[in-house]
Amino acid sequence: MVTTRRLSSISSERYWVLSEIEASCQVKFLDYARLDVDDDSNYDDDDDDEQRENCAIHSNYIVLYMLWRSQDFASAELYMKEIERTVDYLMDVVNMGHDDSGGGSFRKSSSQSMPHIYLVVDKMSPAPALLGESNMEVQHVLEAKTAEDLARLVAKDPILRERLEGISVGVTDKVRAAPGLSEAVLSIVTYGSRDRRKYSRRCTVETQDSVQKSVVTVVTLSEDDFLGLDPERETDAVQGIDQSIAHAEWNGLGDYELFSKRAHAEWRKKLDFDLVCLDDSDCLFSVENMSTVLAVTVLILSLAHVW
Repeated sequence: MVTTRRLSSISSERYWVLSEIEASCQVKFLDYARLDVDDDSNYDDDDDDEQRENCAIHSNYIVLYMLWRSQDFASAELYMKEIERTVDYLMDVVNMGHDDSGGGSFRKSSSQSMPHIYLVVDKMSPAPALLGESNMEVQHVLEAKTAEDLARLVAKDPILRERLEGISVGVTDKVRAAPGLSEAVLSIVTYGSRDRRKYSRRCTVETQDSVQKSVVTVVTLSEDDFLGLDPERETDAVQGIDQSIAHAEWNGLGDYELFSKRAHAEWRKKLDFDLVCLDDSDCLFSVENMSTVLAVTVLILSLAHVW
């Protein structure tokens, strides 16, 4: 099933979005160990350990973020090839991260369970400068239709249906906007942040940072995909824009919101969240609450005496 939602005409400030994502989860760039997965000759067994760790992914929940450059891929069919190639490569990197032997092989392990991967794509399609307002609306509708076409192609592909748990495709005509990044990716990694902050108060300083982060790892090919296509690297948000986001879901897995809930449920289970008194201020008989109860009791007794 494919659905499309029109978003606000005001974009989120890209660098604020990126800072929130970085604070909420681990971020990995696959170009740290770029290779052609179909060519063993391109792989160096003596690759530096630090480089391996930079691209190693240990999480079972992954958001793959991709930037669709229209000048490189004119149609959804052409971009499908890039998605297939990138997902293949991501699967090899994931298997490397789960390789207990530390041998560094990018090849798939039949014994390793499938990771949970959600794909988010942003399609940047700057409108011609001389295009009128009514024509710009038509242009956006056509671009949104292309986003839906891509979502359908992914949903129908038997291999991608098995490897992915859904896809969201953001589309806009402004290079300073990133609807997929600000709407889907940010929502996924910040879901449950209140729980994580509360739990971290009971942790040591050394473990607070890891506990506060989502179990989701956000992965993209390179930092350039996060920074977008704006040559000026403008930091401000932009108003009066057209932006939409299309979603495809299958196998009853739902959209990115349900993906974020499944990931947070994994975090809660991992830390026995429901069995822990998160914060003394949440307990009725904490020092703070007992002091409040005592003060209110004294006040009531005093008023009763005066009455």
